[in-house]
Amino acid sequence: PGQSNFAINFIMVKSGIVTLKVSYRSNSGYKEVGKVQNIEIVPGDISILTSKIVCLPSNNVMSDSTCIISALDKYGNKAGTKDQEGSFSIEATSVGLESVAGDTGSTTYTAPNIYKISVPIRVSSVDYTITARIVGERMLSTSKLRLLPGPIVASKSSVTCLERVPALSIGKCTVTGRDFY
Repeated sequence: PGQSNFAINFIMVKSGIVTLKVSYRSNSGYKEVGKVQNIEIVPGDISILTSKIVCLPSNNVMSDSTCIISALDKYGNKAGTKDQEGSFSIEATSVGLESVAGDTGSTTYTAPNIYKISVPIRVSSVDYTITARIVGERMLSTSKLRLLPGPIVASKSSVTCLERVPALSIGKCTVTGRDFY
């Protein structure tokens, strides 16, 4: 007599281990029914709204730059697993230039929620905007990159001089140094 079963719904937005304490209100205040300890709250799916991307420029255009994606669920919890490495893609765009895709085969997962992808940008002194996609959906966060030129390569460089210079005067030549790209 006097026994009933009740269903209790609860929502936790931060991942971690929690304790749930259940009480009821009586005429003399709240009375504890019991508590359940060590409930594991796990992150939700990776969110395109809260996840972040930041790109670190290489020393120059001769090597790939690295972009780091911090995968978060909609509540800001660290999310993602190694199995999701192939879910990410990045693209570098700049006005008037072809877009550059990141090397998705180079994506690496480092616990607990960091994914690294390299991007082979070969045009220097240009502002690039880097966007990321998770399973084809574009993330809200973007990053910027601007790379320095590589070392001068003689075979790609040129020298032009005035074709005629009067005797005993200073001639002028222009050297246009270019890197490998």
